[in-house]
Amino acid sequence: MKFKRRILENVGCQPEVWRGKSFRKLARDVRDAMNDDEFLALVGKPGCGKKTVVNAVCMEIEEENKRGLKPFHHIVHVQSMDKERIRIGQIANAIIFDMSDERPRRDPEARTRQLARILGRAVVGNGEKVTVIVGQAHRLHPNTIRAIKELRELTFLGRMDLFGVVLIGHPPLKSRIENLNDVILRVEIEMMDEAHGWMTGAERREYLKTVFNGLLTPSMREQISMSCNTPLEMDRLIYNKMKEVFLRGSDHFEEADFMLELKTVIEKSGLSYDKIARATPRGLSKATVGQVVNGKYDNPEVIAEVRATIARLTAGKEKEAAA
Repeated sequence: MKFKRRILENVGCQPEVWRGKSFRKLARDVRDAMNDDEFLALVGKPGCGKKTVVNAVCMEIEEENKRGLKPFHHIVHVQSMDKERIRIGQIANAIIFDMSDERPRRDPEARTRQLARILGRAVVGNGEKVTVIVGQAHRLHPNTIRAIKELRELTFLGRMDLFGVVLIGHPPLKSRIENLNDVILRVEIEMMDEAHGWMTGAERREYLKTVFNGLLTPSMREQISMSCNTPLEMDRLIYNKMKEVFLRGSDHFEEADFMLELKTVIEKSGLSYDKIARATPRGLSKATVGQVVNGKYDNPEVIAEVRATIARLTAGKEKEAAA
């Protein structure tokens, strides 16, 4: 997401670009799929970074094209905004527009032959590569997804799979593809979620450390990584907090700005009452810690001590993960 300059300047922040381990791995997988003319579906929650990964790969390919590296790789972005109504003819038109100076034929059969000829000359004749990218693909009608599979079966001089496809969409895209028995066996689905190694808790903390450099303490990063799962969620939370800092006339965050409810922190971090109690400066009892966590203790000094101990322990977990 974009941040307003004056809000960033107030806290002295210049966001950096994150390219962590899972990002680099996924980018390689996407690039390999595009090089091998595969039918790939990139699936994840809104804001998890799907488009960012694909754009990074496309920029790399475009740079290679400019430098004249072989083979030339055509990237066709299907631009239609009304994905629910998009038909295979529009996708065919996008390929024809991007790869030639010709106008698409009106007759479906003539247009199919025209498309096969244009693709064939580029791919078979010149050894070039072609990838078609469709964003918001979870909105595509199942029949359109099936038609994309059939379009890939066009042949030119006996060669099939003249182009690769990358569908980018939210989780419903996965179920739509899985419900198409004639399509699912031909599509490689890449899930962008923590269960599949994307943006784990450790990487979310690494993301926060890289993007917002010294702006956030280890404890803040731990709290944010426990409350947010995607880059967009983290960016939005931090930007909202930046605005709060700006409005209160300050130029820095306080630990309390990101402090979750203690019960939530303990559930997500896996800390036990016993471990927290043993780590408190005054050696508080396990029962006292339990009362503080559950909001049944009203001594502000003890509450502050428990909060500070939990913040220290969660920050320590980040250091352990980094080591």
